[in-house]
Amino acid sequence: MLMSDSCRKQQRRIEGFTLLELMVVIGLISVVSGVVFPGLLRLYDSVTASVQEEEIVSQINGLGRLAWETGRELDLGSALLDLPEGWQVVTANRVRYRSNGVCLGGQVQLIRNGVVRRDARLSPPYCRMDE
Repeated sequence: MLMSDSCRKQQRRIEGFTLLELMVVIGLISVVSGVVFPGLLRLYDSVTASVQEEEIVSQINGLGRLAWETGRELDLGSALLDLPEGWQVVTANRVRYRSNGVCLGGQVQLIRNGVVRRDARLSPPYCRMDE
């Protein structure tokens, strides 16, 4: 039995999405990514800054041991620390570590891109910053 052309057209129905449906989905994806992406960038920057700050604190906390190991006095300063780009360590007065590892105390600020991230008082004899 032979089928007519109209029957064959009904059997060959092509499945798929229309151009309009695809454009709507692409538009929705664009809107959602436009809302979410800036937040992800801020989150990444915040996490990076926190990790860098903790690394600097760790370096400062290790200066007493470094002075003791090398047997020489050290002054806290940016030249002594390995600071990431955009960071500064500012001391209100000279923070000195004696050759026996004892610190004489002082005030220190951690600054990133002009914004003070941490302001701490270093108390003798260990001058530890809270981690």
